[in-house]
Amino acid sequence: MKKVIIILSFLIAGLAFWGFSFTEVTQNEERLLLTLMTKVLNENHYLKPALNDDFSKKVYDLYLKRLDYNKMYFLKKDMEELSKYKFSIDDEIKKGELNFYLESNKLYNKRFAEVEKYVDELLDGKFDFQVKETYESDPDKREYASTPKELKEIWRKYIKYTVINSYLGKLENQEKAIEKGADSTGAAFEIKSDEELLESSIASVKKNMKTRFERRSEIDEEDNFSIYLNSISGAYDPHTQYFPPQEKENFDMRMTGRLEGIGAVLQEADGYIKINSIVTGSACWKQGDLEAGDLILKVAQGAEEPVDIVDAPMKEVLKLIRGPKGTEVRLTVQKKDGHITVIPIIRDVVIREETYAKSAIIEDETSNRRIGYLYLPTFYSKFGQREGRNSSEDVDAELEKLVKAGVDGIVFDLRNNGGGSLLDAVEMAGLFIKDGPIVQVRNEGQKPYIKADYNSGVSYDGPLILMTNTFSASASEILAAALQDYERAYVIGSPSTYGKGTVQTFMDLNPYIKPEMNLTEPFGSLKLTVQQFYRVTGSSTQFKGVTPHILLPDLYNIEEVGERSMENAVPWDSVSMLPFKKWSSELVDLRSIEEKSITRRNDDAYFALINEYSKVLATEIDQSVISLLYDDIKKKRLERKLAGEKLKDAEVVNDALKIKSIQEVMIEGDTLAAERIKDWEKQISKDHYLHETVRIMNDIIEEISVAAVPEIKKTEAK
Repeated sequence: MKKVIIILSFLIAGLAFWGFSFTEVTQNEERLLLTLMTKVLNENHYLKPALNDDFSKKVYDLYLKRLDYNKMYFLKKDMEELSKYKFSIDDEIKKGELNFYLESNKLYNKRFAEVEKYVDELLDGKFDFQVKETYESDPDKREYASTPKELKEIWRKYIKYTVINSYLGKLENQEKAIEKGADSTGAAFEIKSDEELLESSIASVKKNMKTRFERRSEIDEEDNFSIYLNSISGAYDPHTQYFPPQEKENFDMRMTGRLEGIGAVLQEADGYIKINSIVTGSACWKQGDLEAGDLILKVAQGAEEPVDIVDAPMKEVLKLIRGPKGTEVRLTVQKKDGHITVIPIIRDVVIREETYAKSAIIEDETSNRRIGYLYLPTFYSKFGQREGRNSSEDVDAELEKLVKAGVDGIVFDLRNNGGGSLLDAVEMAGLFIKDGPIVQVRNEGQKPYIKADYNSGVSYDGPLILMTNTFSASASEILAAALQDYERAYVIGSPSTYGKGTVQTFMDLNPYIKPEMNLTEPFGSLKLTVQQFYRVTGSSTQFKGVTPHILLPDLYNIEEVGERSMENAVPWDSVSMLPFKKWSSELVDLRSIEEKSITRRNDDAYFALINEYSKVLATEIDQSVISLLYDDIKKKRLERKLAGEKLKDAEVVNDALKIKSIQEVMIEGDTLAAERIKDWEKQISKDHYLHETVRIMNDIIEEISVAAVPEIKKTEAK
């Protein structure tokens, strides 16, 4: 970051705070940016945490974790030396000082240079893959190395593990190519010996390590300082973040889906690039293997050698991932259970139609019922624009089609729906109830204000199920919570939804500075948390999410991927309950219905595999000690591969259900649109979770019919 001499009297009046004057702050842009950012956060953040020793420790832990997440650079004595700052960073912030930042960086750069030297030595040495030894992959279960010798040993094991995986990956690719008689490009394939494959693997790891070390040495001061600023903002909550000017532009591109090439929303997380969410209708959404929570380790352009992106700045990663439609990018990712896999994705533009609400009729030959299926991937809105579509209006239109078709019940699918427009969530809830409050929204220090449905009309009044999972978040949780509280719908899915019950906004830092200062560069923006959502019952959806009436098995534990897995997440709390009138038709007793569902799932091969696979994942997440014996690693990779293949093989079409989309192809002869509809119908026909939900709906309708019989007899008697 360029330094400039500034006249501090040009600062906006009133910027001095916490009992000190800006004349006491060292006159350079970094100190000014630090002071500005913390002032804006202190005045506008939802929680407004006190700048005290507890806050200081959070910043201290976050920053050192982001510098050295895997404990592979700092020594134990370094941590002892830096520990003097553990409870004084809050004082430094108030004074505009950067002693902790400067000293920790100086120490880190020193260790980094030392590590770089002996990593080269290690890669020039020999590897014995028959030695029985282990590597602790979880840094939280490992202490910092006491000596350089200990640290070198950690790196030796890490590199050995990386080389084995690279070798096995090349071996598996060669075996696939031999089967096909050509490589992935269609060219004739040259078979390599084990020695050549190993040599190639070592060369690949060496190249990637060189790239990683070069990247760190070339990082500019703006990116470096941003890591520190984001450790401060992250101490407020995990969704509060500082964006340098260029990174704000990249964020806007990611959120609008432009230029991504694959359609994934990315975030930086402790030196890694993490998948935050998948854009519906995008290339990786269609491919299906990339998931929220995955860590990207390498990026390759088709069959080219992959580039290691650990510790890479976001702007560099985006350059590698973006590309023209039709080209292939291969992502080496670490899944949530720790295993590493390569995911090939053909870049494409986002198909807008895939982001819109759509519906289908599921004809169940077993029950002779017609169940409506309504799918909403996101809560989209025109946001004041003349052109565009609102999700609430589209859902209303789909409901009209389903009611007209005479469905016996409707399943509303909110799985993997990360949210969007709050207004549309409120209006959508109003389509299913007569009127009343939907959600409470609170700004810090104020009473909650109420978002309500004032329209007494109801678009659909029949049996209703909402499907949710771990990745149903924000607006999805508002809708699910409201309809659950009104006892209007049955919520079925994962043990909990995501648990994101907060609202963020962007604030530009530049208006805080007078134009007369003539700063060489803009200061960037802050994304910060400003509000929290609450149910009509007063309970927040934050942290806890929405618990379903009936649980369906989930591969992933909410503790690993939900809001509660994030450091410094805004805690759950509650406000007063609102008066509201529950839906007139009482919910049926779900105990017997749940028992029937459990019995069916116990006899279902697919759900048996889900249960089996989820146990394997849980065990692997728990067991972080990795054997470095070649045969053990090869066996583990094969087990994961076979488990994944068994799960895919079990995704068969349910012949008892006939799927008929009721989407209209707007342009006659639009074969691509017709093809997409056919693909969607095929997806539905293989969706075991949906099929079980349809069976549950049938059970609910049966219960409603039985419960209604006595009432009919009573009326006839009168």
